[in-house]
Amino acid sequence: LGNELERADKGFMGLLKGMTMTNTDRVNLMNRSVVEYRPCDIDAFFDSSRGVYNALISGGNPRLRTSAMVAQTLCAANNGFPVVVIHEGNHFLEQQLRNNFSSTKVFK
Repeated sequence: LGNELERADKGFMGLLKGMTMTNTDRVNLMNRSVVEYRPCDIDAFFDSSRGVYNALISGGNPRLRTSAMVAQTLCAANNGFPVVVIHEGNHFLEQQLRNNFSSTKVFK
């Protein structure tokens, strides 16, 4: 997995996909308003120089979900946003947050 976001509709694979799609497929793809990316680390979705006002992370693999929450928390805290994490007994998440914030006054 890479560290950077790379759109799935760019590059050689995007060119091949574009050549084989019908006009209806293209219209449907645009109407979905969904951007697909090639596989990458979840951290790539959170720019460390910008905070996000709010995020809801749900579903999927528990480890990936935890990685996303920790990345978002770090990003928001580094940019001065208040962070509240609501979860139900996710001890792995608690451990990861402690590991990242134990030397600061941020984690309670």
